[in-house]
Formats: sequence, C-alpha cells, structure tokens
Amino acid sequence: MEATVLKLYEYLNQDKIDKIPVYQRNYSWQKENCEQLFNDILNAGEKESVEFHFIGSIIVIVDGGIDGNKNIIIDGQQRVTTAVLFLKALYDVTTNDFIKDEFIKRLIFKITENGRVPKLILNRDDNFVLEKLLNSKELSDNDKTSKIFKNYDYFKNRIENSEDKKLKIGFEKLRVVGIRLNIQENPQLIFESLNSTGLQLNSTDLIRNFLLMNKSAKEQDRLYLDYWYKIEQNITNEYMEDFFKSFLVVKLLTDVSVKKIYEKFKEYKLKNSFESEIILKELLFYSKLYVKLLFTTLEKDKDIKKKIYDIEALNQKVIYPTLLECYANLEREELNKDNFLAILNFFENYLIRTIVCEDSSKGLNKFNIILIKKLNENSDKFNNIKKALTQSNSKNRMKSDKDFISSLKYKRIYKNKTLKNGNILLYKIESFLSKKEIVSKDTLSIEHIMPQTLTSKWKTLLSNDKDVYDELLHTLGNLTLTGYNPELSNKIFSDKKRILEESNLSLNRYFTVINSWNKEEIEKRADSLIKTILKIYPEPEELKTLDEKVDSFYLSQRDESSITGTKPISFEFFDKEVNTKSWRELYRQIVELIYDEYQELFIKHIERDTFNSNKNLLSTNIEDMGKLNCTKIDNFYLNTNLSAMQILSNLSTIFEVLEIDEDELLVYLDN
Repeated sequence: MEATVLKLYEYLNQDKIDKIPVYQRNYSWQKENCEQLFNDILNAGEKESVEFHFIGSIIVIVDGGIDGNKNIIIDGQQRVTTAVLFLKALYDVTTNDFIKDEFIKRLIFKITENGRVPKLILNRDDNFVLEKLLNSKELSDNDKTSKIFKNYDYFKNRIENSEDKKLKIGFEKLRVVGIRLNIQENPQLIFESLNSTGLQLNSTDLIRNFLLMNKSAKEQDRLYLDYWYKIEQNITNEYMEDFFKSFLVVKLLTDVSVKKIYEKFKEYKLKNSFESEIILKELLFYSKLYVKLLFTTLEKDKDIKKKIYDIEALNQKVIYPTLLECYANLEREELNKDNFLAILNFFENYLIRTIVCEDSSKGLNKFNIILIKKLNENSDKFNNIKKALTQSNSKNRMKSDKDFISSLKYKRIYKNKTLKNGNILLYKIESFLSKKEIVSKDTLSIEHIMPQTLTSKWKTLLSNDKDVYDELLHTLGNLTLTGYNPELSNKIFSDKKRILEESNLSLNRYFTVINSWNKEEIEKRADSLIKTILKIYPEPEELKTLDEKVDSFYLSQRDESSITGTKPISFEFFDKEVNTKSWRELYRQIVELIYDEYQELFIKHIERDTFNSNKNLLSTNIEDMGKLNCTKIDNFYLNTNLSAMQILSNLSTIFEVLEIDEDELLVYLDN
C-alpha cells in the first residue's frame, strides 16, 4: 500500500481514466454535500490564509485491477464525481478562456486517437447522464431527475454569483490522500474497514461489492450486466434490502435482522463455497418472483394476480419469505397452480383472521422458518402449510371462529388501519355477493349508518342511549360502502335508506327491508355480514377439534390470559435452547445470557440507570432493592420477586433498551 498527499487537480490531471467499478453504489451525494464542498472551495479561494483544504481520500487499485490505463476507484468515487461536476459547471459559466481550455479541459477530458473522451466513467445509468453532460449534449427530462444533473445544476447556479478566478484558486487548494493498492492486498477487507469508519454503505452495496470486487474488470462487467443490473431493475433500490432478507430466510432457514443482512449473506456464500455466478443466478431467479409480490400487475396469470393482490393489500410483508419460496416451488414445477392458489387462499384466510382479532403478526418472523421447512418436507405441500398454521399450539396458530366472530362483531373495524378502515372486508363481501363486475374500489368510501357526529334527531332515534354510540359506532354492523358519502353525511336513517336503496351495490340491498336503526339492528346486520365472511374465509376443520391451550409464545405475543397459572419448561434465545424450572429461573437465565452478550453496553445502562426508568428492576447496590428478593449476577442485583407477567414486562424493558428484537425469545410452557 502506498499513500501520499495529493493536490486534487494534480490527481485529475493524470493521463489516466478513472473508472468506478460496477460493484460500487450509484452516485448519491445530496445537495447539502455539494453545498459544503462549494463553500469550502469558495472560502479557500477568498482567504490567502487558507493554504490548503483536505477533503478525504481516494483509493485506487493499480495492479491486477487495471484495465489498460484506467484507475479503478474503490473509495472516493463520490467526491471525485462531485469535483468533476463542479468543474463542468465552472466550464459552462466562465468566460475566461484560460480557465476553460488550459485548466478544466485537462482535468475532465483525456485526448486519444479518436478525439477527447471523459476521464471519469461511472456506473451504467449514471454514466449515461454524465457523458451527455460533459459532452454538452441535450438532456432529456428524465436525465434531469438524476443526482448527476441536479448537483451540476446546483453548482452552476452558485458559480453564476461567484468570482471564477477565486473558485479556480480554491479548487487548486483542495487536497486528498491518494492510496494505491495492489490487488493482492485484498481490497475487499480494506473496503469493509473503510465502510465501518466512514459514510455507511447499506447491505446491498456491501453484497454487490462482496460478489464482484475480487474479479477482473472484464468479469465484473459481465457479471454486473448479466445478473446484478437485471436484479436491480427487477427489485429497485427501495426494496433491495427486503428482498435480500427474504432470500436469506429461505436459504438459511433462520430469522435475519436488517442489521445482519450482509453478515448472513457472507455466511451463506462462504459456508456453501458458492462461486459468485452461482449465487447471482439464484438471486436473479428469486428476484423475478419477488417483484411479483411487490408489483402484482407483473403476474400474467389472472387468477394468481388477483390472489397476490388481495394478500399484498393486507401489507403483511412478514410472510414474504414463505410466499417467495411458494412462488419458487411453482416456478420449479414442484407445486402446481391449483395447490399454489390453495396456499394463497389459506394465507389470506389466516392473515384476515389474525388482523381482525388484532393479534400481533410479529412472531411470524420466526414462524416463516417452520412454514418453509414444512413446504419443502414432501410433495403434499398445501396440507403441510395448512397443518403448520392450524395444528400448532403456539400463539401463531390460526384464529378459530370463536375468536373471529366475536372480533368481527364487536371490534372497532373502522379503526383498523390494516383493513383500510374496514374497506377490505366490505369490498370482499361486495365481490362475493355481486354477480357482475363491481365498481372500482377507488371510487367507494366507508359510510357510517349511525353517523360519527350525532344530530338531535339521531339522538332521539337512539333514545339518547350513548352506550350504543360508544360501543357500536365503528363496528362492522354500522359500516357500508357507498359512492355517495358527502350526500349521506349526518342524514337521519330514513333519508339514508332512500339513497342506499338506489345504490348499485349488493351490500346495500340489505337496507330495503330495514325501517329503523338501533342497537338491535346494528347487531343483526353484523350477524348477516359475518355469515357471508365465514363463507369467504371458512374455518378449517382442523381448528374445530384442537385444544385451544397455548404451549409456546414469543415475548412480543405475551398476554396475561395465556400465561396466568402456567409454568415454563424451556426457552429459545440467541440460537440456544435452555431448559428451565420456573419463571424466576427463566428470568435469571435470560438476563445472564444478555449480560454475557452485551456486557459493556449493559454496564453503561446500569450506570445511567436506564433500566429503572419506571420500576425497580436492577441495581449495583443491594440497598436500592430494599426488602425485595434479589439474585446477584456478576456485580449487580436483579429483582426476582415478580409475577410471570411482571418478569416478561421487565424483559421487554431490557430488550427495548438494548434494541433486542422481542421475537428472539420463544418460551415453551408446560400444559
């Protein structure tokens, strides 16, 4: 490794082309980054006392990674690109021929046998815009949405109100540390080290780098164009991390946190000794399927498209790993279309019941692993999934009709944002009842029959019974779909009825035979709607005969009714399975495991008293614990004189302070 301090303009003046390798992220500097650089240049140019201004490092591979006479930049590409954009903006604004021809042209263009070419080559999409910009070609409206153009335009506007000679002087004072690497010095490790100390790259950038960096420039370009570019086009940057998370859950059969995506990906590649191209092929295959979960219009089969759309509308991305592997089974012809649709139908039923009962779906992060294992267990894939969702005694088990019906009737469905205020359920009912193509969902809105603001006439109609309003206003029985929402407003029921009778919606035919609206009528309509819902989402036979006792739960799913009177027998935490005899022993064991894993951070929080924000949880001083029963762990005392729910609540506090996912802890009960 060779490091020297360089003047930036001297670095750019080299007779070499700087190439940004395909594994690097796209140009991403924001306006505030450009503003800082411009102000630094201007300040250096205006003040003689400023001898130089250091802006960072530029690291290039100069041996083995050089293609012809190109520098391969592995760090510093953002500042080099921004410097070139500044120079181009100065070139376009200044009328000083010396600055234009003798200074800037030498820095941004290389003279070849075929004429001048830009000295900087970016990644595919960025370079398309940069090349047009540097060669003063016309830019499209789409080109002008890129950061390349926006930052150039920012500099241009600032330069128009500044003195060009001062800006030239300021630019000449910019300094960088230039570092030259030999390919044998393992640029990959150096790159990771830089990322840990500088502007953090996301896991997608690191994975791309990990797969491509140690290849020759020619091989990098081939793998990028044949695979990675297509993956990016399929998924788009916004969803790449979610995609990799789902992919790794499928492949590793373990839960993967966003923070550990890159670490787990490295583990997957190295553990299996896969060549980069093998993994890229697999990633491309799965990306073509994952994009159909994100954008259902890309699915060509209309039956599958409709069912995926219905599931996607529920916004339960937690089950995407399982859906992704189901899609992969279909694509590999290990699952036929009928069974695939049966699985999708079952998932929709499962999710609707979970959402209506307002049960947490967080535990599904781990449950995905069981589902994927069951899916690939044998050829009877649909029944494998069905059994996993209905015969488990965990909190993730499918909700029975008993819970479902009660929740449908009395929960405040209008307040359920996941159900889009009840719109999803009501539209499903309308689709089921209607024999023809129904009105677009976008043209319909939710209407409260008993209005949200009661007029004096409505109060009289309800016999001034405020309980009816408080208890039933937002429940399913009081809601309908309509295209006349502003017209209905707070009208009395008889007026609303006349308008609803003119509706084309099958859902509203119910009101033709109803002459009043009160508690009894709201509950009767709820019962009528529930009958239809149970035809759409029938209870599986397997649920009707199962013992409803819960024998396991994640910390995120704790509730008093399932835990009171129980005893834990074991738990899974940090990939360990530990036997236990009581809630107090479980508490001590888990805190000890956390302390061992996070000792330095744990001690800091004890010193800051973070754990005791609203309760006497632990202390390094036994006197602070008063007469409480305590257990000593290393140099602190833990209050263990607690009920099961208090223990779980305290664990939740510790998890929150240390940013541990509550789904890391799975408790097994002795029933």
